[in-house]
Amino acid sequence: MANEEVEVTFYDVNACGFHRRGSDDAEFGGLDEALTNLREWSRGMRLGETVQTYAQSEDEHNVYLFDLKKQGGNWLLALWNRVPSTDGKIPSVDERGAVGSARVHDNRVTDGTIPGFGTYYWFVPSRNLMATIRIQHPLTKSVAAKEYLKGFLEKHSQWAFTPEEGGTTEFRESEESAPRPVRPKVKFNIKRRGSDRQFLLDNAHNVRKIERKTRLNINLTVERNLIGRFLQAIGQRNRGDGQAYRKFHFALETTVTRDEMNALINDWERDEMGSGYADVGFVMKGENKLHWLGDGLVREKPTLDFDLGQGAVPQADALLRELNDNSHTLLP
Repeated sequence: MANEEVEVTFYDVNACGFHRRGSDDAEFGGLDEALTNLREWSRGMRLGETVQTYAQSEDEHNVYLFDLKKQGGNWLLALWNRVPSTDGKIPSVDERGAVGSARVHDNRVTDGTIPGFGTYYWFVPSRNLMATIRIQHPLTKSVAAKEYLKGFLEKHSQWAFTPEEGGTTEFRESEESAPRPVRPKVKFNIKRRGSDRQFLLDNAHNVRKIERKTRLNINLTVERNLIGRFLQAIGQRNRGDGQAYRKFHFALETTVTRDEMNALINDWERDEMGSGYADVGFVMKGENKLHWLGDGLVREKPTLDFDLGQGAVPQADALLRELNDNSHTLLP
């Protein structure tokens, strides 16, 4: 075993089931039930058969079920996030490999493999908690887990029934039950310490400068175009050095309204919070202190004892065991 520092960021699971429009109360389903059903559905399946697709900005994202384990009532969900491969310098996984044992190839893409990276999620149903687990890859995306579970509930779960003659999928609590006017709903809310969000909202009118740190992915159309505009503005060009990500840190003297502050926080939590580098900071009038959004998250950085394989992919059983064994110090 090896000691690895990980970054554990916590979310409240506010929904993972079937809801009527506008209702916060689930008619049926639930976090533990959904994960149990996902495990049963994927048993014996090949990784390539488990794909779910979701759209973000101008890009479509394909996500696959890499592994799913349960120990002591808690779960470890491992997803494989497909990315375009332009030079082969990226890990890939056998698309015909079985869920839970698909082989990962380090820094090479061959026929029948899916280039990408793994993301890992620790679920504690007894506390309605989810945590993203960032190991070595710069990103871990809560949106991938949310969209994957939502897609599974909608298309493949035990509660989704499609008439044999075709037509619209119906959602029922059981095969014998009548269909209900419900839709799958999965919602994770980032956990924050204290009232830092409220402080920023209440003091939005005092902001004089915003600093932003971000990490852009050249494989995504919107971000690649943004990199090009940044470089053009400073008289540079993209030299194609093979790096998939570029770090940017810039500052802007500006003012913001309360509504704009709320939108900035929401956008960051949805799109960029999963990067260990990305952050947004605010400087108030009469101060030099930076109030970073990332400082208020319920986030821990423990050193855990588990091995990494090809592509910096951990064994799900070992990672889950370490998280559970350290839960008394990790859980908020």
